[in-house]
Amino acid sequence: MAISSILYSPKSSDCDLQQLLKMAPLLCSVNDLHPSLITSAIKIRVVRAYGLLFNGDSQHMMSFECILQDEEGVKIHASFARNLAGSAASKIKEGCCYDFYKFYMRPNHMRFKTTDHEFRIVMTQKSQIFEITADDFPNEMFSFRTFAEIAGIKSVGDAALFDVIGVIVESGGVINQPNRKMLEIKIEDENHDSVVCTLWEEYVDEFLSQIDPNVKQIPIVLIQYCRPISYEGEIRISTSYNVSRVLLNRDTPIMNEFRQRIFGNIRFFKIANLTFNHESRRMVDETENLEVKSIEDVFCLEFLDFCDTLDSSYWICGKVDNVEAIHEWWYMGCTRCGKKVTQVDNKFYCDACKKYDGVANKRFMVKVNVVDASSDATMLLWDREYVKLLGKRAWEIDVEGVEPRDSCNIPKEIKEKFLHRVILFKVQLRNDGDFRFDEPYTVKKICITPEIVEKHAAEFLYSLNDVKSQNDSAKSFSDISFADDVVTEMQIPVSETDEAYGGDFEKIVKEGNELIETGKRKIENLFEESVNVKKGKLNVKVEKE
Repeated sequence: MAISSILYSPKSSDCDLQQLLKMAPLLCSVNDLHPSLITSAIKIRVVRAYGLLFNGDSQHMMSFECILQDEEGVKIHASFARNLAGSAASKIKEGCCYDFYKFYMRPNHMRFKTTDHEFRIVMTQKSQIFEITADDFPNEMFSFRTFAEIAGIKSVGDAALFDVIGVIVESGGVINQPNRKMLEIKIEDENHDSVVCTLWEEYVDEFLSQIDPNVKQIPIVLIQYCRPISYEGEIRISTSYNVSRVLLNRDTPIMNEFRQRIFGNIRFFKIANLTFNHESRRMVDETENLEVKSIEDVFCLEFLDFCDTLDSSYWICGKVDNVEAIHEWWYMGCTRCGKKVTQVDNKFYCDACKKYDGVANKRFMVKVNVVDASSDATMLLWDREYVKLLGKRAWEIDVEGVEPRDSCNIPKEIKEKFLHRVILFKVQLRNDGDFRFDEPYTVKKICITPEIVEKHAAEFLYSLNDVKSQNDSAKSFSDISFADDVVTEMQIPVSETDEAYGGDFEKIVKEGNELIETGKRKIENLFEESVNVKKGKLNVKVEKE
């Protein structure tokens, strides 16, 4: 029986429907499907339905594709060949529930896999489909990945397509190429982790058509079935041919839930006035025009009002001279959000997600001490940065010879990759609430592109023997703040004699230097008092040469 004649609605009174239902085998879950089970039947909801078009012509469909999900949330891909595509497209609707019966299973060798399932379904003319009512069937139809998880993807070719949701914080213009067009946008999640997304072809028009210039609101975008791509060592995402979908500022439960999560975030509130430029230009990569500061300058900025601004993060170029752990060099993280979980019996509880899970992932959490020509600082790097640097997940690290509870014992593989390596770090200033001199800086992003690192290393990692001459030619911000530009010793021409100064040359020099030191200490004490007023009972240690 052809597929065009066997799709029944729940209200159908056709006697053949009852007969077929009696003949149908017991329903099985998607996880139980296997090529050897040729009479399987499944109860599913259609999450995504789309046609593969020939040269973009909607009148010539090469095949009809569906992404199906069962009651357990497990997804599998289903394909209808060209001779069945038109009929299936007219009758199968997204969001509806169906019983699928009499189909074949084939290995999932798709170039861009829409699911992680080992197999995919191939429908034939003998396949049977029944539309059913299932009010209690799960409505959750998304497979979200956090931006931290995306940044840690090791092999972009092996990853199945996934969904993302976030706030658009930056947008490029439409790039018209000879055979296609593109648009780049930068998205941030509620944790201010970011990822760059490239929209291609029809998704550019789909995105621009949803922009209302008369409405000022935080631009929330949801992209279904995007794929990871690698661009200059950075993991980005991209739309994927016909399967992706781009939704902007829709009134849907999932978007309203995200809107509630970012409610009150001042940083995102300012982005409500973001304008989308239609000019043909690429979005500038942040690392292309970096403003890098010395560690000492960043330390000084924490005492000023600048650290109360919305974007209080700065780039530092430094060399790693030590690697250490807080308690251990790893922690058990939630598979959804990556936050730390608590083991309860044989399950793991995530306080951020408010959910239990049977599994958790080992994730990196290691401190490094970084030095430049001005000072040194301790920085805390999390899983995303270590995966980018090591090219491995925490559970793949060789821990031979490492004591499980020895916080001082870092795996050799980590030390070898980090020690004496020059890296650009984007660090977050420590605010009033958590400011402590003994606490590390949180690293938001790193840059290891050789040409960019070398450019700034030449400026910030010159020999310590040259520091004095460098400072003589160009005073830094920290020099002014700590009164280092005050003359530290009297300059007396060597040619002058004691007689010219009444025979008391050494005494005059000594008394003059004592006066200078007294004046310098007064300046430092005034600075310390102003800091104590701003920060409370905070002791500022100023080192003198």
